[in-house]
Amino acid sequence: MVELSEVSYYRDVELRPEVRTSEHGRIIAECRIGTLVFNMSSSKPSGSKTKRKIADEHRNFQEKWELEYFCSEVRDKIICLICNNAISVPKLYNIKRHYEQHKSKYDTYKGLMRQEKLKEFKLGMKKQQFMFTKVSQESEAAVHAS
Repeated sequence: MVELSEVSYYRDVELRPEVRTSEHGRIIAECRIGTLVFNMSSSKPSGSKTKRKIADEHRNFQEKWELEYFCSEVRDKIICLICNNAISVPKLYNIKRHYEQHKSKYDTYKGLMRQEKLKEFKLGMKKQQFMFTKVSQESEAAVHAS
């Protein structure tokens, strides 16, 4: 492997790269042949071992996705209202890809019918959540009574 600081030859032309570090920590090497400039840079800062985190991307659920893709945000998670699966990353691509599984059945709903179906799905989810909170309230009351 040739070091970036070494002199190389291409068709009897001497290539002497100028190596520098950008303000973001990327290594940039430039070679000049007459008026042509060849620029190469590293994609990551050298020595950087930190991974990107989803929380650092500041992605937010958009309300229009609710009606368009039958999904809703519950406690900072996106839930498919059709199958109750969680969609891990709030990106449009992920939500669209998940909706494609149900598209054939639910794409027939348009306008007011679609809004009614969305209300129906949300009501079903609320009933399901209420059932669990009701059970926990009853068990707390039983413990408190004894």
